Amino acid sequence: MSKLPETGPSLLRHLRQQQRRMIRNENASPFTRSGTSVTAEGRVEVTGQMQSGDYDGTSRTDLGTAGWMLGPDDGGASLLALNGIDVYADLAAKDVTILGLIDDLAAKDVVLTDLVSKVVKVGSFDHSETGFDPPDTWGTVSSVTLTVPNGFTQAVVTAVAYVKLMNNFTGIAYIDCRVLIAAFNGPADDRPVDPSHYGAALSVHTTPVTGLTAGGTFVVGCQVSAYDLTAFAGNQARISGTVLWLR
Repeated sequence: MSKLPETGPSLLRHLRQQQRRMIRNENASPFTRSGTSVTAEGRVEVTGQMQSGDYDGTSRTDLGTAGWMLGPDDGGASLLALNGIDVYADLAAKDVTILGLIDDLAAKDVVLTDLVSKVVKVGSFDHSETGFDPPDTWGTVSSVTLTVPNGFTQAVVTAVAYVKLMNNFTGIAYIDCRVLIAAFNGPADDRPVDPSHYGAALSVHTTPVTGLTAGGTFVVGCQVSAYDLTAFAGNQARISGTVLWLR
C-alpha cells in the first residue's frame, strides 16, 4: 500500500470550508441584503425601496421631513419622496392648477376681447376722383363723409391724400396736396412739374376728433392747390385711411 497521504478527503474538506465561508460572506454583505443587483451592463435593479441616509419617513402616509426615498416597498404605485413631499402627487396637483389657470385666462381673454370691441371700433375709408379741374387755391377734390356710430364720442383718424395732375400749362407748375380731417388741415406736400408732364404729391396726417355725437358726421378729404392747371382726363385724386372710434 502507498505511503503517500490521502488527498481526496482533505481536498473535499477544504472545498466545503470555502463554500461555507462564501455563504457567510454573501449573507453578511449589505449589498446582497439591499435587494440591488446588476442585471446587464449599465442596468441596476432594486427590489423594494431606495432612500438617502437622512430619510426620516416611515411609510407612504408618513414621508417625514428630510432626505429622499424612491420606492415604494408596499406594492403600491410608484413613489418619490423629497423632504417630506410626494413629488408625483405634488406635480399632478400643480398640473391641475395650471390647467385651471389656462382655462381662466382663456375666459378672461374672451371678456377682454369683448371689452375692447365695446371701447374701440375700427373703420376704414377710400375714395378716388378723376378728370377734375384742379383749383387755383386750396380746394377739396376727393372726400368721404364719416358717420359717428352709436355710443362713441371721439375718433382718431389717419388719412393719406394723393394727387396726380397733368401740367397743361406753358411753364413749370406747382402741385400742392394736403389732408383735411374735419376742421383740421395736415401738412402740405409741394411738387414742381414740367410742362406736358404728370406730377404727383402725397400727404399723410393723423389727428383726434373730439366732441362727437352718435349720428353726427365730418368730412375727410384730399385738398389740392394747382395754379393755372385745368381739367385733364388723367388727373387723379385719392383719400384713404383708417378711423378708430372711441367712447
